[in-house]
Amino acid sequence: MIPRNHLLQLPSQDSVFETTGVHGLRRVLRTVLVAVPLLLVACDPGTTIRQAKSTDEASKGSTSPAPLIVLQVKPTSHIIGETLYFPEVKVTNSSGSPVTIANVELAVRSKTYANKPRRPETYPLTIQPGSSEILDVLFRLDDDDHLSSSWAAELWVHYRTGEKQQLARASVIGGRF
Repeated sequence: MIPRNHLLQLPSQDSVFETTGVHGLRRVLRTVLVAVPLLLVACDPGTTIRQAKSTDEASKGSTSPAPLIVLQVKPTSHIIGETLYFPEVKVTNSSGSPVTIANVELAVRSKTYANKPRRPETYPLTIQPGSSEILDVLFRLDDDDHLSSSWAAELWVHYRTGEKQQLARASVIGGRF
């Protein structure tokens, strides 16, 4: 048993966390004034790149036939200024015959970027009717076209059905987290 006089004496909570009076107010203000700038400096501003309008939304109310393939671009988060864009692009073949994806491009402003897939043997990729595939997509952007909250681009998927060459498009835009 430990004698009572040998116990560690802790200061009362009132004196440690005093927030009343001039000294308490100074302590709170000092903590806030130091913490807020540190949090702002430590967090890089980011952007989310997302699909602006799905193919389904674009065709609603129009008299044009349903699209042969549907593109879905999953939203991705990036640090502003990043020059690599590697979205998850899901392609669904909604036609009654197989389609073959030849390649994918990204149009930003007046420049077109070729896809640099991690596995070059991925293309051409044949998708059976009613099936979906995730495409292997990676774009290396120039510094002028880096990702930002005001970034906008169009994703082009070149495909073939039978002997006919076709193009599917999806608009992607940047916005704050």
